[in-house]
Amino acid sequence: MKLLISLIFTVILSVPSVFAASFRKINVDSALKKQIKILVEMSKDLHELTYTSNAVETKVLLKKMEDQIKKTKAIVVDDGPSAKYLLSLFNDMEGSLIKAKDLEKQKQRDTLKISFAKITRVTQGFDVGNYRTFYCQRFKDLWIQRSWVVKNPIHPKSRCGVLVN
Repeated sequence: MKLLISLIFTVILSVPSVFAASFRKINVDSALKKQIKILVEMSKDLHELTYTSNAVETKVLLKKMEDQIKKTKAIVVDDGPSAKYLLSLFNDMEGSLIKAKDLEKQKQRDTLKISFAKITRVTQGFDVGNYRTFYCQRFKDLWIQRSWVVKNPIHPKSRCGVLVN
């Protein structure tokens, strides 16, 4: 029974859609919520850097995000499937950020696609606030950004993307 519930939970949170975002979000304690919000803001900064192509600032931010993920993972209480799922999202993000540090331009964006999607899934599945979430059906890109104008960080020359949350 536990395995079935865990499987259903994982499938629901892995669907990048308004449907997935409409389910009740999992509560997190205030300390974890604060750390996740810092990570979300860093992700928005990274989104903006994908348009400036400032390699030095990007590399610095990627390192800061990597450190923030480690700090955030350290306070996750392992209390079941939701914690394991949250940790797996953070692990995937961390791996993406580490790889992206040594890449440039489009290869870096392609690698960061994982990180953008994972932080978005965190905000969709866990009660950490509401953010402007965009999705591009054509490239299957998922990201959070500050502005209302669609700016796809993985495929910046395309105008692919719609606000989903």
